[in-house]
Amino acid sequence: MRIIAGSRKGLLLKAPKGYDTRPTSDRVKEAMFNVIQGYEREAQVLDLFAGTGALGLEALSRGAKSAVFVERNPAAWRVLLSNIERAGFRDQAVVVKGDALVFLRQWENTPFDLIFLDPPCGSDLVKDILDLIREKELLAPGGLVIWETAAKYQPVPAVPGFSLVKEKVYGDTKLLFFERAKEEEGHGRI
Repeated sequence: MRIIAGSRKGLLLKAPKGYDTRPTSDRVKEAMFNVIQGYEREAQVLDLFAGTGALGLEALSRGAKSAVFVERNPAAWRVLLSNIERAGFRDQAVVVKGDALVFLRQWENTPFDLIFLDPPCGSDLVKDILDLIREKELLAPGGLVIWETAAKYQPVPAVPGFSLVKEKVYGDTKLLFFERAKEEEGHGRI
């Protein structure tokens, strides 16, 4: 697992030993960032269920302004801190050790331009997360929420205030791209 583009291209990332993380494959990560190309520049990024931090670190390497990483597993959290340090992004990163829903309920700072969601497979948290993002206005105008899940999981939850603008399947991984609903915002970029 590595950073695939940008200022830290080629940097190898650590993963927790013996912990069942599901790091995003380089192929899926490359496809994801091809779809969102340009969104990451100067973006405020939120990486929920961050694991190793691969998605947030990729965004920082490609020019994101800052990233908030939320991870509750102690082993993954320690590796996440190490990966941020190795990449040299300590000043651009905030790391929260805790629950994603609790974090969303408590966040009072600026909204995010990109929000990465990679909850445990089969989790029914996504609708609750999207509801909180909408209610607390945590997605900036023109921003995107990208949900990574297993391709076999259906259906996509309908959440008022969001539109599913793109769905891509890469092997056993599905990427879903959400933006604020058109009636709330205007038009999308992807």
